[in-house]
Amino acid sequence: MEQEYFITQKEKHQLKVNVNFKHMKLINKIALNSDSEGQKLLIRCRR
Repeated sequence: MEQEYFITQKEKHQLKVNVNFKHMKLINKIALNSDSEGQKLLIRCRR
């Protein structure tokens, strides 16, 4: 199952490209934040 999360450009450096399923809660929490530039990046998490 694949889920998508949008994160901000500022937060990109805090995450690795290959995200473990255990980190989904953290990513989901980060995804709720919005940056001032309105720039979003897509991260795909695979179980």
